[in-house]
Amino acid sequence: SGSEVMSKLNSVWREMGLSEEEISLQVVAMQKQIESIFQSKLNDEMSLKEEYVNLSETLAAEIQKLATETLKVEHLVKEIPEEENVDLMRRLTWLRKEQEALHKIREERLAQIEPMQDSLFQLWRELGQEPDEEFVEIGDQITAERIEAFEVHLVVLKQEKNNRVHTLKDICNKICALFDELEYEVTTPLDVEISLYHRGEGETDGESTRLGLSNEIIQQLNQRHKDLLDEKISRTERLKQFGSQIQPLWELLQVDTSERHKFFVENTGLGMKVIEKCELELERLENLKKEKMQDLVEGARDMIKELWLSMEYGESQKEDFAPYMNSVVYDDELFARHQDYVAELKEQNEILQPILDKFTKYISLYNEREEYEKKIQDSSRLLSRKRGGLREEELQRKRVTIKLPNLIERLKKDVAIYQDEHGPLLIQGRLCLEVIDDKEEDYKERKKAEKERKRQQRAKENTLYRSNKIH
Repeated sequence: SGSEVMSKLNSVWREMGLSEEEISLQVVAMQKQIESIFQSKLNDEMSLKEEYVNLSETLAAEIQKLATETLKVEHLVKEIPEEENVDLMRRLTWLRKEQEALHKIREERLAQIEPMQDSLFQLWRELGQEPDEEFVEIGDQITAERIEAFEVHLVVLKQEKNNRVHTLKDICNKICALFDELEYEVTTPLDVEISLYHRGEGETDGESTRLGLSNEIIQQLNQRHKDLLDEKISRTERLKQFGSQIQPLWELLQVDTSERHKFFVENTGLGMKVIEKCELELERLENLKKEKMQDLVEGARDMIKELWLSMEYGESQKEDFAPYMNSVVYDDELFARHQDYVAELKEQNEILQPILDKFTKYISLYNEREEYEKKIQDSSRLLSRKRGGLREEELQRKRVTIKLPNLIERLKKDVAIYQDEHGPLLIQGRLCLEVIDDKEEDYKERKKAEKERKRQQRAKENTLYRSNKIH
């Protein structure tokens, strides 16, 4: 113990011959050394305590920060010491556990959010978009709501990517279909990439494409598709125009049907080769037309003469076209005039034909009436033994006495309607109605003359009879 040590020290000092004063000095010196040691120890412990207090405050602040970042404001460690009963060591132990628990949550959430952020940057690059400032930095607030915001934005971008991939495939499919339809030779870098993507060779990692998914590339593809559609429409119109020129020439030049069929079979589609073949065929037919121009003009003239005859044209009606009928300058202009005139006559003939048919029927019944009038003058017909003769005569009578007047009435109405819309209707250069009226007037005059002749004949016979009776 301390007292025993002091007792032994006093004995040692006396044996050494130290005086009481010297011994007192040694004791004082030794006490000072002991005080110094205690003071040093006290200072060390006070410093350690202050360090623990500072560490406790630092941990508390970090815990508060972590709790705020994760919105975990409740304590995660259940054994929470009461503030007034807790010593520093127990408090530090609790704070460290609390810190570790919150730090673990933060790391777990970082592990969730960092891959999503990487995916967002990848999608922004693929879609050609500027990064959204809200998600460029993760930030300090790694809350559940923050993670959910990342998840939602990631879903939106993935859906946008899927939509663009679908749009890209659809446009590329349509473009490549037009390539095939137009027999288009793929040469430009963009067209090459479109073809590769269509064949499945334009993907870099199974998802992204060398074309990209930006709005700019989709706009370029839409424009390319529009250009090809316009080209298709243009070529279709050109081929229709060729068809409208070639088909009439085939008909005009009487090209063999098998030759036409062969041309169609060998030249299908919308490729430039087909257009070139059509151009060559049209050129060939135009040259053949020039070679046969005189025959074509003469053929048109024959058709005109047939129509004139069918339409009962008179010489005055033929006069306007007579110079062209007599021309010997066999060129495209002369032939075109003949074709136009044939078309005009055919159109008129189509309108006139129902009336002309009635007029022809009228002439037939008019002549039949003449025959009937002569027939009934012969009384010997009643003695004929020809079977059905009287029945046929009765039918003929009805035709000339009933049908003929009705036909004349309908014919005159049709002619009047035609003339209101198209002008005078001429038959052999004379007005149709005048022709009908003149013929009917002639018939009436002849009937009247015949009636007068019969009256005079009867009067003569009566005079002769009375003279014979007197004598």
